[in-house]
Amino acid sequence: METYVQLGWVLPPVFERLKGIKKDMLDCRRKDGKIPEGHIWRKAPDGRVYYHFERWNEYVENTL
Repeated sequence: METYVQLGWVLPPVFERLKGIKKDMLDCRRKDGKIPEGHIWRKAPDGRVYYHFERWNEYVENTL
């Protein structure tokens, strides 16, 4: 039996480390409007940006 932990919303350093996608690339695509806000990324009340770890895979699979 495999164990799977869902991470949900994570900060860019966690996303970068586990997915291998640089924060600069994420920031650029987010600012250009290429990554949907609210579903893939969102800004917390404290101003920090979070990315949804699992939804990223769906996003990539549906946009290729």
